[in-house]
Order: sequence, then C-alpha cells, then structure tokens
Amino acid sequence: MFTSEQAKYSKPRKEIFQYALDKIGLKPEEVIHIGDSLESDVKCPGQAGIKSIWLNREGKAVPDGVEEAENLMEALRKIRETVNI
Repeated sequence: MFTSEQAKYSKPRKEIFQYALDKIGLKPEEVIHIGDSLESDVKCPGQAGIKSIWLNREGKAVPDGVEEAENLMEALRKIRETVNI
C-alpha cells in the first residue's frame, strides 16, 4: 500500500500510479486498479496505462469503454476472468 504523501502526488495525478508501479516493479499492463470515482479511479490510472474497474454501487450510467462492477465480489470475478484463474 502506498499513500499520496509517500508519492508526493495525489489523485487525480497519474504520477501516484507511476510511483506505485516503480515501487512494486510491475508494468501498467500487470495491474488492475479498482475504485468508485470515475475521474480519480478510472481516468487517472488509465493515463498511466493501468486498466481499471469502476465500482458502480449506485447503478449509474456507464460511459463507453469503462469496465464496471457492482461490488468487490463482481470485480474479483472479472479479474479472475481476465487472468484466467
């Protein structure tokens, strides 16, 4: 886990995601970010090349190109499908 204080950046700056990737030694395509904010948790990591799953707990309209899940269990199922677990 990393904080914005450690990274010296906060969402919606893509640098916080780049900081985390550098620290864990992974490439953007090896990571999936899950969050409930379209701006901070979907668009921002996308700028760093990271795939995201939007937690859409309220059933809002889903923008084109956005992967969504109603809850964390559904997000986990989608991740498992992505990596064929």
